[in-house]
Amino acid sequence: MRKNGLQGTDRPWASHLRDGRRHGGSGEGGGRIDPRLDGRGSDAHAGPGQVRGHDYGPYRNGGEEGDEQALAGIADLALYGEEPARRSRHGFRHEVSDAPERRLTPERTAPSLPGEAPDVFGRRRNVDFNFSEKQNALREKVRGYTEANISRAVVREIEERDEFPHDLVKKFCELGLARINIPEAYGGLNGDIVDLMIVFEEIAKRSPVLCWNLGNILLYGNEIIGVNGNQAQKDEYLPKLARGEIMFSFAITEPNAGSDAASIKTRALEAVPKDGSYVINGGKIFITGAGVTQYTVTFARTAESKYGGITSFIVDTSLAGYSAKPIKKLGFHGSNTCEVVYDNVRVPPQSILGGEEKGLNNGWKQEMKLLNQERLVLSSMTLGMAQSSFDEALQFAREKMQRTDPGTDVQSIQHDIAEMASELEAMKVLAYSAAWKEAQGLNPVRETSMTKYFCAETAKQIILKGMNVLGESASSMDYEMQRNLREILIFSIGGGTSQIQKNIICKTYGL
Repeated sequence: MRKNGLQGTDRPWASHLRDGRRHGGSGEGGGRIDPRLDGRGSDAHAGPGQVRGHDYGPYRNGGEEGDEQALAGIADLALYGEEPARRSRHGFRHEVSDAPERRLTPERTAPSLPGEAPDVFGRRRNVDFNFSEKQNALREKVRGYTEANISRAVVREIEERDEFPHDLVKKFCELGLARINIPEAYGGLNGDIVDLMIVFEEIAKRSPVLCWNLGNILLYGNEIIGVNGNQAQKDEYLPKLARGEIMFSFAITEPNAGSDAASIKTRALEAVPKDGSYVINGGKIFITGAGVTQYTVTFARTAESKYGGITSFIVDTSLAGYSAKPIKKLGFHGSNTCEVVYDNVRVPPQSILGGEEKGLNNGWKQEMKLLNQERLVLSSMTLGMAQSSFDEALQFAREKMQRTDPGTDVQSIQHDIAEMASELEAMKVLAYSAAWKEAQGLNPVRETSMTKYFCAETAKQIILKGMNVLGESASSMDYEMQRNLREILIFSIGGGTSQIQKNIICKTYGL
């Protein structure tokens, strides 16, 4: 079983989780290892001043510090399912507890996966917060390429020209990134959502708009066809997607159907005279890449039922009646976000996603299968943006403090940096733990909604604090902070608003 984690390097405390050990109390016995936690020894080995294998040193006689140490001991023992010794007025009694001894036995081996039942001490010994070697190699490959080839000058040129960077997308495909989440049978690498998030996170550190560009292959092409396409559609499109020869856009949002996406008005009616084809009429808004992709997966109403009357069509964008007009935006210049018009666009029955038999009027259910993936991919982009903002603020703060007189109060800047670092770490833990569950097929709807909401809003706060650290310099185009601020705002809206995510979270709790 693949071990997915949250950091690319070992943590100092990770070894204690893996080998089942932990440190004892402070004082003269500080740093001792409870022998029972390695399956050896017993409580009978406790010496003077020790309680169940713990030495509380100079604090064992009570007093204010002793009370604090005693409380720490209670929490420490409770972590492993132990009953703490009874307390006297001045802290722990010195005699050994008469609670029954508990040992690890061959029958109670540690679980291999997070979420399985803990052992007799309440531990999950094999929880691993590290990425696999292949995932670390993937991260280094993407990071190395972007740092070497996607300079700030390149990013600014994309933004100023506001044109889709076809050449850069082609280079990413040549690097093999288009194959990440395609099955091996179609020329792919058979990666999972964690691999996908690594790619998007690293690219977003340099240029979030390139993530949207690549998403026209990895998310709207590979995922949609791979999850919902029938065999003929997979055979037709996946090999071409793996080679980076085609791109897809995804058209569901309409001027009056955003969060309530099932209220779409775009219609697909059977052609007259009937020949099996459908004619699509209507309009979409804010469709990423709709003017440059070869295909647009289009949601259209084929029956009156709100949720059971929607069908997804794979629309060839070269067909007569299809048009896409780019929209000028605050951020994400170069993403080719468009308003799309369907004027009597005739499509064959083979264009129904999943085939006519299984796909007709089944578009809403197909979309539901992709929501977890979309939320996690978007969240990984906010991770990259938050990380780059933190890095820029940290470098600026270090340089500023070197130029500042020793007596100058810089605590406010230090606190901003500390808060940014803490919030960023929380984002990583939440996002990749949810991704791990998705990769295991656990359908973590609650966790992915939490991730989408928390990462979008927290990244926004991190960037605002970064603006505060940079001061007036934050408004300069020489820094990336101003661009990150402009571009982070859409993540509270796109892919499901933060309010919708909170609604979903509450529903999972029965509210």
